[in-house]
Amino acid sequence: MDDTAVSERTAHAASTKVKTKSIKPVDDELLTVNDVAHHCKVHRAEVYRWMRSGKLHYQLVGTRRRVKMSELERFLAHDAA
Repeated sequence: MDDTAVSERTAHAASTKVKTKSIKPVDDELLTVNDVAHHCKVHRAEVYRWMRSGKLHYQLVGTRRRVKMSELERFLAHDAA
């Protein structure tokens, strides 16, 4: 590639707008089952029991279960009460 082509590509790259993603609030952070288990200091099987019983709400991302940080905080506050 000659110097003219490189400078044209650089000028084009500088002139194009880059779309940035907005950062989600920490409350919307999705946690894995292992993350929840580690945070609560329990085995993963216990987290699955909470999910199966409906005590801990989750969402599926593909086939994987994820828990919002805000949902975990709600669960812990309710469980402690």
